[in-house]
Amino acid sequence: MCAPRIDVRFACILSLAVALAVGPVFAQEPTEIEQMRQQLEGVEREGAALRRALRVLEQRLREVEATQMAPAPPPAPTAPPPAKPVEAPPPAPEAAQPESEEVKKKAPPSRAVEAVFQEEHALFGERRFTFEPALTYSRFDRTQLQLSGFLALDAIFLGSISVDEIESDIVTLDLTFRYSPTDWLQVRAGVPWIYRETNFQSGGAGGAASVVAEESVSTGPDIGDVRFGLSYRLLPETLSRPDVVVNLDVRAPTGQEPFGIEVVEVPGTQGNLSVPEDLPTGNGIWQVSSGLSFLKTVDPVILFANFTYFHNFDQNFDDISSDPGDQPGEVALGDSWEYGLGLAFALNERTSLSFSYSHRFINETKTKFKGDSFAKVIGSDANVAVLNVGVTYALTDRMTLVVNVGAGLTDDAADVQSTVRLPITF
Repeated sequence: MCAPRIDVRFACILSLAVALAVGPVFAQEPTEIEQMRQQLEGVEREGAALRRALRVLEQRLREVEATQMAPAPPPAPTAPPPAKPVEAPPPAPEAAQPESEEVKKKAPPSRAVEAVFQEEHALFGERRFTFEPALTYSRFDRTQLQLSGFLALDAIFLGSISVDEIESDIVTLDLTFRYSPTDWLQVRAGVPWIYRETNFQSGGAGGAASVVAEESVSTGPDIGDVRFGLSYRLLPETLSRPDVVVNLDVRAPTGQEPFGIEVVEVPGTQGNLSVPEDLPTGNGIWQVSSGLSFLKTVDPVILFANFTYFHNFDQNFDDISSDPGDQPGEVALGDSWEYGLGLAFALNERTSLSFSYSHRFINETKTKFKGDSFAKVIGSDANVAVLNVGVTYALTDRMTLVVNVGAGLTDDAADVQSTVRLPITF
């Protein structure tokens, strides 16, 4: 009976010892797992918070980018409100516009560009009235060889030889008035005052080759041919086409006509040199001209071109001969046409540099004495080509200085021509 009791007690004691030894281990395991679970939950909560913060930052970045590209974009009415309101950053100072300032889609042209429009094309705009005084100087120098005799054996000349030289200076003060009642129409009028002086020289006076006869003739200042005209903007300039303006001008015969001026012999030259008594300041006939002008702005270059046709009306005069005595007749001055092209550079806000070329073709003149038929005047046709270089400078917002120098490229053109203009707008 005792043996079983001892075994039971031993077994009980052994079980209690094992429980005391192993119990703390099993009791500790649930606590560590719980702690790890709590740490994991904490990390997950922090990750969720970071993800929310990341979404907020991304939303704010998109709003800032949209604000910079469009300073004041209106919110879409159907867009849902954001999960978390985010303040947009204030606009940059340079993007802010005063409420009273008008936002312009296109910058106004500079004074240099306006000056090119005014001189080479036509200027329409708010400044309705323009007064433009201009002073022009032209120089002509011609040398002619005159032979009086005949050729012997096709090589030897028998007779007299004289060399004639003509030097002519012309100074013109031109007063031009322009008025633009609308943005499409401009009317103008011009009054020229002309001073002319011509020096005639002829070698071989009196039969001596070493003797040179000389005589000068001058006239003026006197009024020239007054002109009236208008310009109408046919097509405004766009990205694909130029500005197109149609021009119409009328020239009235208010100056001294060139017909009927007598030619007299210079005393002491034995018929070797004859000069006119006076010099003309106009054509003596009515003239109408019409044409088109084109201008295209290709920043920083301005391209321009024009084409004009001149028609002269036949006119009757009491005297059309250079001989003494009145010889009435009719004059048909030859028509002419002209084209020009050029370009200008706007160097800065106030200065521009221009280059242009113009070419004019003049038909022969015909005259008819009373009772006769028309006959051509030999040598009356002309071919005039001029190369021009100009500079414009805006002295003020309403006054511009224009300087132009032209060089003649053909015998009929002036050797040199310089012009100074001073357009004043009101």
